[in-house]
Order: sequence, then C-alpha cells, then structure tokens
Amino acid sequence: MSEQKITKTIGRKIHFLYWLDSLVDIHLIEGVFDKSQKQAMINKVTNAMVEIEGEAMRGVTWVRVYEVASGEWAIGGKALSAADVKAMQTRS
Repeated sequence: MSEQKITKTIGRKIHFLYWLDSLVDIHLIEGVFDKSQKQAMINKVTNAMVEIEGEAMRGVTWVRVYEVASGEWAIGGKALSAADVKAMQTRS
C-alpha cells in the first residue's frame, strides 16, 4: 500500500501532518458490542494488516471504530436496532 500524506487544519492556524499507510474503518450499530469486544476487533484487524504488510507497519496501521445509532442502519430497506442484531447473535 502506498503512503499517503494527510494534512488537517483545526481553526485557521494549526496544521497537523500525519503519515499513514493503512486505515481501516469498522462501522457498528451502537450498543451491540462492549468496549472489550471493540478493542478485540481493533487488535485482530491490526494483526491481520501486519501479517500482510509486515511488522514494521504496525505503528502506521490505523483502525477506527464508528458506531451508528440503533435504528439508523438499514439492510434491504429494514432498519436494524441493537436488539435485532443481538437476537441474530443468539440464533447463531
């Protein structure tokens, strides 16, 4: 993967420069996973990327977890709630 240069501006005066190689976003329905489960996802995704890219890339592998409010995520036109997902988890 190629290295990307990202500049962020906060206000009008402060600039932050980041170098990153891998950025992985995980989107979840809020209330389905607890903090330790989300940390496990971060660790496993990071380890998977390092397995592909090499250990030297661990420090520049970013994983972000985004949570979408329950009921604001839909599949096939049907909104899913945290309760819907938890019910699916118990069936499997």
